[in-house]
Amino acid sequence: MGTTTDCWAPLVYGRTLNVDFRLLAIPEETSREDIDWFQRMVNGAIIYPDALRTGHRWAVFKNERYCAFGLVCMAALVSAKRVVVQTRDLYLFAGYVARIDPTLYPDPPHHPRIPPLGIVDQPPFTVFRTLWDYVDFLWDDTRTSSEELLSDTQKPFRPVPQLEGLLSNSPIVESSSALNRTPGKCAVHSEANESLLWSEAIQSTIPTSLCLRMPDRLSARSAPFENVTIDGIESDSVIDRASGTSSTPRKKTVAAPAQIAEAPTASNKKGNYHNIYKQSFLEAMQDVETDANKKKKSTGDWISYE
Repeated sequence: MGTTTDCWAPLVYGRTLNVDFRLLAIPEETSREDIDWFQRMVNGAIIYPDALRTGHRWAVFKNERYCAFGLVCMAALVSAKRVVVQTRDLYLFAGYVARIDPTLYPDPPHHPRIPPLGIVDQPPFTVFRTLWDYVDFLWDDTRTSSEELLSDTQKPFRPVPQLEGLLSNSPIVESSSALNRTPGKCAVHSEANESLLWSEAIQSTIPTSLCLRMPDRLSARSAPFENVTIDGIESDSVIDRASGTSSTPRKKTVAAPAQIAEAPTASNKKGNYHNIYKQSFLEAMQDVETDANKKKKSTGDWISYE
């Protein structure tokens, strides 16, 4: 169950005007080891970004200290500002990080609840739109060293009211028991089971990683995730990263829960995503001129506009 101590810090990775992609928001008091872990997982989620033009991705990953989840998408999906720079479309990872702490969160999985996929994977992705402000805040910054940026990128853990709102009517759903736990291997799961896989990952009490809607098997093998789904793949298999071989285990059939809204099905997913991106992009371009006239002001760790 959620508590009044449910607190999250932003995890944002994106490109700015003069500097290629970098972490733009991370939790405060983060060790170098954990920063490197965030960077590795986010880079893996963003692999082959051109494929994001036809659909976004979701990722959840945990180690012994942190749980992170987020949306990987073209900027037009979450922002009406600066969706194109120097003729290139912008894309980003926009997500949240919580501490794993049995003292703060006595009930498993010992971190704040994460919404089911059928709840979080719904336009207009309001809970992630606010994270674009961290890209905007460092837009003109020319520093390239992550050490130089630490003071401006480390953010405190705070309640996220919009996230709490998503959870208010969100039941704890059943999960599968299909996640791969073997280091060095990547399980490629049927996309039909992505909601159940997501549920298992967010409720896991041990380190795990899952990326939904990877573009292809090569990307899955190159990324650090132990579990993925791939568009159009209906049968499960396991990739051995050391040998590069792939095998198909005996398939386990799992029925999807009916009590929550489900993510788009394989048959209509790409068409729906195309319409979402097209509409978001057109609205973004209409708003750029208006937004350019807004005056930005800093209010401590959070950014607002007037």
